[in-house]
Amino acid sequence: MFEDLLAKTSLVRDNVMDNVIDNAKGLFCNGENKRIKGEVSELKKELMELVAGMDQFLHPNDPASKY
Repeated sequence: MFEDLLAKTSLVRDNVMDNVIDNAKGLFCNGENKRIKGEVSELKKELMELVAGMDQFLHPNDPASKY
């Protein structure tokens, strides 16, 4: 009986450790995705500013080209 309990306890411990590791991997991936999305958003903003500047340079008298 004690050996069965020990085996079940060991199995539970292994499952808990697997879940902890999986959750940690998930948190890392979510953090990386957020970081990458932030960088993409920043690059998109810089690109929009560059395009607006180019448009204003190419069409300086057009009020629609003002950024």
